[in-house]
Amino acid sequence: KLNSGISYNAIAKTLIRLNRLNEAEDYLLKANSAARETNSRLLLKNNYLNYSDYFSARKDFKNAYRYLQMAKTLNDSIYTTSSKAKLAEMQAIYQIEQKEQQIKFLNQERELNENKMAIQHAQLRTQRMIIGFGLFAIVLVSALAWITYQSKKAIQQAHHEIKEQHEEIQT
Repeated sequence: KLNSGISYNAIAKTLIRLNRLNEAEDYLLKANSAARETNSRLLLKNNYLNYSDYFSARKDFKNAYRYLQMAKTLNDSIYTTSSKAKLAEMQAIYQIEQKEQQIKFLNQERELNENKMAIQHAQLRTQRMIIGFGLFAIVLVSALAWITYQSKKAIQQAHHEIKEQHEEIQT
């Protein structure tokens, strides 16, 4: 039906140029009917422009102007609808890009936090090892000090006993 409407409009336009206005009027009516049945605003706009030419050829400038204004209004409506659709599409794309950037940022932030945690775990392991070695060194030094103390004490006691024996021997 849409293709028929386009054809009717083209035939009407040709007939208007050939000044066969009675025949053109029939095709204009058919094209208008097809435009309304298919809800094609573009076909209807072109039909209004053809009607404007038709009435101009009939020297009915009032109706020619009226149809020209109707075509202009419909054209503005088509443009507005198209612009709104493009604007909505651009907004959707912008929002998607923003979400993708936000996801990318959050992933980078998560990765950074994971790296920080890995570094902290490594630092904790190192600190634990240092503390462990430090405690081991303290225990080892303490044991050596205790052994040295015990040895010194044993040597002193042995000296003391030898001294007592030496005194007993002299007396």
